[in-house]
Amino acid sequence: MPSKKFFKISIVLALVTLGSWGCVSLALAKQKSADAFDFPRSLSLGMRGNDVRSLQEFLARDPQIYPERSVTGFFGPRTREAVKKWQQKNGLEAIGIVGPKTIAKIKESNQAKTSAPTPPSSPEPASPSEPPTATDNSPTPATTVGDDTTSPTVTLTLSTPAPTNIYIEFNPSEEVIALYEYGLTTKYGSIQEVWNQYFSSPAGIHLENLTPATTYQVRAKATDRAGNIGYSTNHTFTTPSLDQAAVISSGPTVTSSNVKPATAVTVNWITNIPCTGTLYYGADASYGNAQTSGHTTNHTATITGLAPRANYIYKITCATKDKTLDSSNFLFTATSSTSSADFDSPLASVLKILIDLVKKIGF
Repeated sequence: MPSKKFFKISIVLALVTLGSWGCVSLALAKQKSADAFDFPRSLSLGMRGNDVRSLQEFLARDPQIYPERSVTGFFGPRTREAVKKWQQKNGLEAIGIVGPKTIAKIKESNQAKTSAPTPPSSPEPASPSEPPTATDNSPTPATTVGDDTTSPTVTLTLSTPAPTNIYIEFNPSEEVIALYEYGLTTKYGSIQEVWNQYFSSPAGIHLENLTPATTYQVRAKATDRAGNIGYSTNHTFTTPSLDQAAVISSGPTVTSSNVKPATAVTVNWITNIPCTGTLYYGADASYGNAQTSGHTTNHTATITGLAPRANYIYKITCATKDKTLDSSNFLFTATSSTSSADFDSPLASVLKILIDLVKKIGF
């Protein structure tokens, strides 16, 4: 019969074995938890997958970062906002895209917190104000972290600024999410989003609420699907003052129509700032007729129904919000670009009548 000493030794050995197995299991569990957030690709708006679900589980650990705590596997607008908050909290640039730097930071954070509670899984319903975009149902990009390390390139085209706004066109080299950075210095300070989803075609928006008579610096910032960031060159523009009058900087030029005789002309002129152009014309300085060119800097007015070879007096007005330019009088003649031997000359008319008469008589 086994002695009491044997039983004691057996119990001690069993406890040691169980303890060792528990330590190994705990280590494996910690390793599994650390590996759970080892994302194989960059993540961004519109993407789906288990890695997106893992991202949402990670974000949901902090209700201040991700109060909705929705774990759906779809990277929607609320997930993007949560990513931005997390990036800002952890000293990263808040772009809403999970790229290589963010993934490394998540791994680092997750290794320090391996025992967070799993959040409840609930669907992320589509909000009426946030309908699914065209990219929601598109295939998940195959780009993985490390495959694409090339920054996107972007070019900007600036229109003539108005006192409080300017239109800027953005042209990227690949699919990007983009924004404008602008301000009084090259430190910028203000941001305007170009588009809230990926796009690769030229697009443009107005920078609004600018200060009149102020010089601004602006550049574009673009982030591709792999998280690479590219910048355009810096551009400088100056908004005109509210009370600045428009000035004709080029023209006016008058082009006659090619009909014989000419009964229409086109007048073109360019102004220094956008304004509403109107061309007044007539046989004398009382004018009597008007043709508008719209609100622009490149003005065109086509006048029809003119008397052949008649002289006309015209002037141009360009109206801004507070001032109106009133030009001096100009003169044009409704003439065709052909020689004087047109068929509408008196001699040609007589000859035409004689030819018709000869044909009727039968000579």
